[in-house]
Amino acid sequence: AATKQNEIIPGCANSESEETSSNLKKDNAQKMNTLKTSVLTSYDPCKDHRCRKGQCVSKKNGKNYSCKCQARWGGKY
Repeated sequence: AATKQNEIIPGCANSESEETSSNLKKDNAQKMNTLKTSVLTSYDPCKDHRCRKGQCVSKKNGKNYSCKCQARWGGKY
């Protein structure tokens, strides 16, 4: 008796599993982008600032800060 053989696709995957794999890759990429966005938007460079006699001011890049010193004060911090 003859048995039915399925078509073999290079990489040992059938079209259904290739589609599922592609969807999983897209889902994972979307989740990573969401995580990156969440981390970037929730970071506050002034949270642990070292300004002593002044006010912390976030830089436009959102990664650094500067200190706006009180009158008659100056320096790095």
